[in-house]
Amino acid sequence: MDETIPADYKVEELSSTLVSLRSSSEDALFTVEPIRDNIFRVTFTSHTHPLPPHPSIPRPNPLFNVPPTSKRADEQLLIETHPNIRLTIRPNPTPVITVELEGRELYSDLPYRSYVFDGTGASRYGCFDPTTLHLGLGERAAPFDLSNRTFSLSALDAAEYDVYRTDPLYKHIPFLIRASQKGCVGIVSTSHSRGTWSIGGEIDALWGRYEVMRQDWGGLEIYLIVADSLRELVQSYALLVGYPKMVPRWSLGYLASSMGYAESDDPPAQQLLERFPELCKQHDIPCSAMHLSSGYTVSMVPPKTRNVFTLNTHRFPDAPRLFKTLSEAGIRTIANIKPYVLEAHPAYKMLADNGAFFKTEEGTESVTRVWSAGLGESGRGSWLDMTSSAAQEWWYEGVRGLLNMGIEGIWNDNNEFGLPSDKLLCAGDSSDEEGGTVGLYGRAANTEIMAQTSFQAISDANLIKRPYLLTRSATIGTLRYANSSWSGDNYTSWETMRGNNSMGLTAGLCLLQVPLLKGYYSHWQVIWPRLWWIHRP
Repeated sequence: MDETIPADYKVEELSSTLVSLRSSSEDALFTVEPIRDNIFRVTFTSHTHPLPPHPSIPRPNPLFNVPPTSKRADEQLLIETHPNIRLTIRPNPTPVITVELEGRELYSDLPYRSYVFDGTGASRYGCFDPTTLHLGLGERAAPFDLSNRTFSLSALDAAEYDVYRTDPLYKHIPFLIRASQKGCVGIVSTSHSRGTWSIGGEIDALWGRYEVMRQDWGGLEIYLIVADSLRELVQSYALLVGYPKMVPRWSLGYLASSMGYAESDDPPAQQLLERFPELCKQHDIPCSAMHLSSGYTVSMVPPKTRNVFTLNTHRFPDAPRLFKTLSEAGIRTIANIKPYVLEAHPAYKMLADNGAFFKTEEGTESVTRVWSAGLGESGRGSWLDMTSSAAQEWWYEGVRGLLNMGIEGIWNDNNEFGLPSDKLLCAGDSSDEEGGTVGLYGRAANTEIMAQTSFQAISDANLIKRPYLLTRSATIGTLRYANSSWSGDNYTSWETMRGNNSMGLTAGLCLLQVPLLKGYYSHWQVIWPRLWWIHRP
């Protein structure tokens, strides 16, 4: 920890659309901007702590029914956007925001330690209310209430996790909900950077009980959402971050999965899969789709690695015929793809020459261990830098190639981007951004861009049907492209299912459409897509 608390703030601008404070120490800039009647954008930056270059939420244009008013009140600043909503800012010694709804205080920053710089990152401290229900943060281990716990803002391949204890899991969703009888407040961070969020899990005699969000890199950009009810808060969150894409109706049925099918050499996998529709009919099991695991990409010659966008023609001698057979039986195929390339991959050198991989500080390709074949097996390879145009173009063409063979859905897998260092470099040329470190961009920015690129390829291939994109990892931004996710590789047990109910509800509040048990265990959908399916065409 290397914590610095800027102080001695002066008002730099006070208008109906912006409150700006600047500290004489540490050159800190603190701003509050009303975005909607019940949404406020807060930033905390300095020249050494800029905002991350690829936020998960595009900056919205302000929109109001009634223009907000800002004014001074003694030593405080007031912003009123709605007759019932008031945001108060006390500038010194550190900025402290207090939110009131109909005269009831719902939220307050922690006095004297509200916004601080911590090494390469920044933190926000808030007062902890033990009577408040704390929800959200995407996909979290049970129980439903997150109070008195500490969580990692990160995403890992947490295979065979404990549904009551393991943290982190597969998702990176820094969206915390504080719900009480007085009203609700949502706190949303737009950074993809790693960090932690402690919700009363830390106790310091000097500061008492508090909540703190620590971000490892860059300055803070936070949205505060105020609402009467949980329903209204989630609707406001959706308007801010974007609704998930509608799923096709067939995805609400039974979606089969088994690694065993695609891994089989004798008999060839295609032979097994072509028998699958008849087995479903024989046992009276309706099936809407089959998840095609990455076994279809395993090389036929040593080293037998999984090479994304390639096809094992021994296991699948006539893949288009297979996918047509399944489709005619009403079973769509959802193909697994992974965002790393083994050194044995036939396209590795071409991708390296074109700058498609993350780079070291010395400018060479970052090479690390990645999953290559069976359980616990790894090989040397490189992760695709999805901020680079070279990686995006290759990924887009790879997805289009699968769709041309008859694949109808795409399964973004292993997309937690388990990179070994925050100091690796991103190209950053995907949207006219300058390059930067993995730490500042955040690994999860690549999760989002991977989904965006896959979605674009599916959409361009068929402009009539709803695209189906399944993703294992997810961010706030991923929701705008992927319309389904799942709760990872867990255990088949009643105990796991009970904990996954809590996980599914928490994910649903963050707009994640998550099956409770994955693929070859079971495949259940939570309520969000079912409600939308009923009410929309």
